[in-house]
Amino acid sequence: VMINNHADARPLSGLNSADIVIEANAESGITRHLGIFWSKAPEKVGPIRSLRQYYLEWLSEYDAILIHDGCAETSDPRTNACGNIYTYGTKDISTLGAWRSNEGGRVAPHNEYSSISNAWEYGVKMNWNSFPSSIQSFEFKRDAPISDRGEKTVVKTIFHTRLSNGGLYDAIWTYDRSTNSYFRKIGGQADMDQETNTQVNAKVVVIQEVKSVSSGDDKGRLITTTIGEGDAVFLQDGKIVNGKWKKTSRTDRTKYYDNSGKPIQFNRGRIWIAMIPQSDGKFDIIEQ
Repeated sequence: VMINNHADARPLSGLNSADIVIEANAESGITRHLGIFWSKAPEKVGPIRSLRQYYLEWLSEYDAILIHDGCAETSDPRTNACGNIYTYGTKDISTLGAWRSNEGGRVAPHNEYSSISNAWEYGVKMNWNSFPSSIQSFEFKRDAPISDRGEKTVVKTIFHTRLSNGGLYDAIWTYDRSTNSYFRKIGGQADMDQETNTQVNAKVVVIQEVKSVSSGDDKGRLITTTIGEGDAVFLQDGKIVNGKWKKTSRTDRTKYYDNSGKPIQFNRGRIWIAMIPQSDGKFDIIEQ
């Protein structure tokens, strides 16, 4: 699900029900989320927003049903998300079953929602109910015992240093040793899931460095490289581990490794992946 993260769209719905969340720049220094849902099916998720090409490439790893409202339509295949939805054979339902809600004074385009359970029901009707055979699993482990966990970690992810937008899209992750989780603030405020009234949190936070450049078109769209390899930082068990990411093709799973080349073993739970641009992004360790 393409989930809006505009300041006027908050609080968002469904993030604490996602298994994986990918956060990246859209345009103008404003981030957007791609939520991957498998273990839970929230009845309300959103607000929904439009698709960009690089999210489509990350989505291709999962062969998932895609919920979005609109997409970038261009003559450049590097940014033409609308055309590539069909080129790739994506299971696209767009806004089918979506609705508008004006609660809290929300207005378009920040007020459209959808349902994961409705999407799954539609998927069964379309015979999309077989598990993709191409998905390669991450490696997992048990949480570190409390005696082996870090004491405190506070980190900040900045997605665009030249277009700061008053810090409204800067995220701060604070580690909680008792739950072995990271809790999120956005724009200086607790990032809340409106449906569960809980602060957005993750068991693992991945800071993935990506190359992102302007396409030069009149909308300021970005070309973000999803295939290849680069540096990554992993927040887990209250510790900070440096490593690498690798993705060999559009449909191949992004894999993560430590600096010795061994696959990262993740704690079970929500994995949040922050796609930080090499040129404009920044990752700060505030406290460790």
